[in-house]
Amino acid sequence: MGKSFLIFCFCAAGVAVLGGCGSKIDPSQIVPTGGGTEQVTYAGTAKEIFDLNCIFCHSTHKTGNYRNGAPPDVNLDTYEGIAAAISRANPRIQAGTMPPTGGIPLEDRALIQQWVDAGLPR
Repeated sequence: MGKSFLIFCFCAAGVAVLGGCGSKIDPSQIVPTGGGTEQVTYAGTAKEIFDLNCIFCHSTHKTGNYRNGAPPDVNLDTYEGIAAAISRANPRIQAGTMPPTGGIPLEDRALIQQWVDAGLPR
């Protein structure tokens, strides 16, 4: 192993130990791609984020153990379902605790927050 590789490994380990990995970042500080000037809508942005991250458990088509512990009344595969649950779901999304398998990426959390702040436009 070369000296450069060892220095890289040491630096990477230092970043992880000092809080670079797994640290909480305030999603409001993340600027969505494109500068965040365009309006985020359900059909244009939010639906895809929920489809990729949430409906594996939070779907009207899932029952029992197939919901992986998701409450039966929290379905995020329709606009109406998300609108009904967003006040309870968004704090967990923004905290990075939902989904429990690792959280939604920070940029997507920022887009969801932007969508919520805009009043959930369709």
